[in-house]
Order: sequence, then C-alpha cells, then structure tokens
Amino acid sequence: TSTTTDCSGTTTGVNLIVSNGTNPSFNPDNTAIAFERGGNIIIADTATGAETNYGISGSNPDWSPSGNMIAYTRGGTIYAYDIASSTEFNLQIAGDNAAWSPDENKIAYESGGDIWVVSLTIDKTPETFSVSTSSDSSLDISYDLPDVRSYALGLNTVNLLNVASAQSSATSALSALETLESYRSDTHAAMRRIQSISSDLASMEYSSEQSSGNLADADMPAEITSLVSNLLVQQGGYGVLSDWVSYDRIRTLINSTYSNN
Repeated sequence: TSTTTDCSGTTTGVNLIVSNGTNPSFNPDNTAIAFERGGNIIIADTATGAETNYGISGSNPDWSPSGNMIAYTRGGTIYAYDIASSTEFNLQIAGDNAAWSPDENKIAYESGGDIWVVSLTIDKTPETFSVSTSSDSSLDISYDLPDVRSYALGLNTVNLLNVASAQSSATSALSALETLESYRSDTHAAMRRIQSISSDLASMEYSSEQSSGNLADADMPAEITSLVSNLLVQQGGYGVLSDWVSYDRIRTLINSTYSNN
C-alpha cells in the first residue's frame, strides 16, 4: 500500500518561459531549458525567455549532467548534440526518450516497450586519416574513420527471447549492414582518390628527376665559357684581318709612289 500526502508548502514564482513548447529539460545550473517545438529542439534562457535555435531536428530532449550535450530522438534513432562545437553525433541507438546517467557514461532509453541501458563513450575528435600534398591545406585529403563498434551500429541490445524482440533485432541487424555498406563505399571512394593522387605525385617526381638529370648533364659553366671563347676568337680574327688589310694597302700605295718617281 502507499499513502499520498498533499504538499503543505506553497509554489511561487510561476513564470511563463516559452509558448507552444513541449518536453522541457533543464540544464544543470537551471539557466536554460531545452524543449521541443515543431519537430525542432530549441533552447530558452530561463531568466529572459530568449530562444536559441541551433537547427537541431528531433524530439524528447534530455540535457546531460555536465551541460555540454543534449540527447534527443530523430527518426527512431537517438542522437547527441555537443553545444560547444555545434556538432551532432549519431549514437546509432534505435529508441526514444533517452536519459543520461549522472556520469554520462550510460544512456537509458525506450525501445519496443522495454527500457534499455547502453554504455557509451562519445569521441568528439574521431580518428582522421589524412594526407598532406603541399603547404596548401585546401589540397589535403582527409577522411574521418567511422565507428563500427557494436553499440555504434545499434547491435548491443540484440534480444531473441520473443518474436517481437527478435524482429526488432533483425531490423537492427539489417540497418547495421546498410550502415557498414555505406561506410565501405565511402572508404573505397576515399582510397581511390588517394591512389589517384599518389599516382600523380609519382609522375611528378619522375618528371622532376628527369629534369634534374638533364640539367646535371649540361655543364652550364663549361658551355658558357666555350661560347664566350669562340666569340673572342672570332672577334680577334676579324681584328687581325682588318689590321692586315690596312697595312697591305698602305704598303702598296708607298711602293706605287716610289715607282712613279
């Protein structure tokens, strides 16, 4: 048996914070409320009522104990939004009505009429494979490696105890396979791009080596010295020939003068 006792206290300071909102959730210091309106998650300041729309599409928000993240549901999947970085994380959890644990290491949620609890760690800086081709960062190749752990794929709550749970688990497995296929396709596309650029770089390196070899084979200082020497010889020869012609004409003129006399 249970006993219900009316509260003998009083309520004060009843304030209208927002209009047309549902499913409110306080942040830890009570300065803001996350709520749902028209399929979007909106945050309102509790003192002024000023609203901030981060463009989060979802329902049933739950503010994390640290105040850094908000969990919510969209399309039957639970997401988390990091407020500081304005980043959305797909937790790959099929369910609704998520609730954080006090240490934020677990999330309780509803799925198929049952309550589930999942342990999770949200990596806000996912592993990235990157290749830098030059000092120009716009030419860098980067690819965020997807999380394919079981809980990230929604396979941590497989239950075959009854038909309904088995069907739900089968649906989760199919969804996980589709997700893996999408990851595989994206990874192959990134690898093809890396291979293409690697081939281009190899061709550029070969051309550079060929050019360096040609320059090394051509002894430029020796070539220039030989060219200048030839020009000097030619100029000197022209000068000697010119001097010889002038002297010969003068001698002829003198001899002719003596002969006439």
